[in-house]
Amino acid sequence: PALSFVRALSSKTMDPATCGLSHAVSEARSPPPIEFIAHRERLWQQLKKEHDQFVASQARAPIEISLADGSTVDGKAWETRPIDLARKINKHMADKLVISKVNGKLWDLERPLEGNASVEFFNFEDKDGQYVFWHSSAHIMGEAMERLFGGHLCYGPPIEEGFYYDMWTEGRQVRPDDYPVINKECMHIINEKQAFERLEMSKE
Repeated sequence: PALSFVRALSSKTMDPATCGLSHAVSEARSPPPIEFIAHRERLWQQLKKEHDQFVASQARAPIEISLADGSTVDGKAWETRPIDLARKINKHMADKLVISKVNGKLWDLERPLEGNASVEFFNFEDKDGQYVFWHSSAHIMGEAMERLFGGHLCYGPPIEEGFYYDMWTEGRQVRPDDYPVINKECMHIINEKQAFERLEMSKE
């Protein structure tokens, strides 16, 4: 679907107490310090490596996969992904998918199945597909706003007809005349074809 980031933009000059993120990084100014961003990247790389090692260590046991049409196919735990199944069914259909459900739970298309499963697929025409698409879009806009304004990202959820992102900045509010620049940066990020990768962890 066509994507316009400016139509659903909400950015505020927020009180630090409202967001709380400025205190979490032990400073209350904008932009975030370079060392914080570097630390964030190092932490991601470390935790992603540990997760990849965990996945690689799991047994590739045979599993049975039930599809929405009632058919079943064979797969391997920790290896077979929903996108692999979709491409075998119909590559054109697979190219339009946004998300899957595994045993009734939203499941990234490139996330390996972990055991026997029922799998459904959703594109942008489905509510679940729209929700995930807008969620991912909010991440893109958040990255663009961080690049352009150097503020602290706070909360960026999907909503009924789009998405928004709150960002704390000191003495600076995003204005309508900033929208074209934000939209241009979002399209630049999209063209970089960055991967969306999920990594679940505890706050500890």
